[in-house]
Parts: sequence; structure tokens; C-alpha cells
Amino acid sequence: MNPRITQQSAKQRQTLMNLSEEIEVILRKAAALSAHTFGEESGSGFRDLGAEHQETYLWTISELIRDARKAWGEMNELLVDVRKSPEAA
Repeated sequence: MNPRITQQSAKQRQTLMNLSEEIEVILRKAAALSAHTFGEESGSGFRDLGAEHQETYLWTISELIRDARKAWGEMNELLVDVRKSPEAA
């Protein structure tokens, strides 16, 4: 087996693992933040914020979701490359 291909595959696997972990962390943050925007008890603090603070809060959640989608796209591109690699054949 070509050592260069093996080294590239190891790097791709590590990158996939890193992207997967990044997505998980980002989504956990977004879920935690969004959990405080609804419900009788947890949502009341959010509803008590002024409009500007609510907008900033929701913008933060939106940015986290955007970051997760970006990492997801990168992960999918890498998966396509891995499937095309000589080792996948």
C-alpha cells in the first residue's frame, strides 16, 4: 500500500472526526441557547429582554446554526473526496 495514500487517509479521517465534533459542540450551544427562548419558566427571562437584546440573542443562535451548516458542508465535501480516493476502490 502506498504510504502517501495511507497518510492522506489518516488525515482525512482526523479532519472528519474534528468536523463532527465541531458540529456537535455548535449544535449543543444552539440547543442550550434556544431552550431559554420558550416555555413558561425558562422563556420568561428571554421575553423580559428588550427587543434589541432578543434580536442579538436570536442572531447568536442563527450564527451558530450557520457555522454548523458550514462545517456540515465541509464534512460532506471531504466524504465525497474520500469515496473517490484510491483506497475506496
